[in-house]
Amino acid sequence: MPNNFYFENHDAVLANAWFVAKTMYPEQFTDIDPKKKSDEIFTFLVGKPVFEQLNAELNNLALEKLQITPNEEVIRN
Repeated sequence: MPNNFYFENHDAVLANAWFVAKTMYPEQFTDIDPKKKSDEIFTFLVGKPVFEQLNAELNNLALEKLQITPNEEVIRN
């Protein structure tokens, strides 16, 4: 998820960190769903779960494994 626009979005930084950890070490994070964890973080920091709203604004690509081809096509893995 984007974490810099006009300010630092610490909630997105934390959510991205969980997603990277789950992606790099799936066997150590089997009990973590990054999207649910994101909503926990958003609820704690902004008072409500907003992941689905943010994800909709990002064409449902937030916290998804993507492959970018040489001609800049985005492919979901």
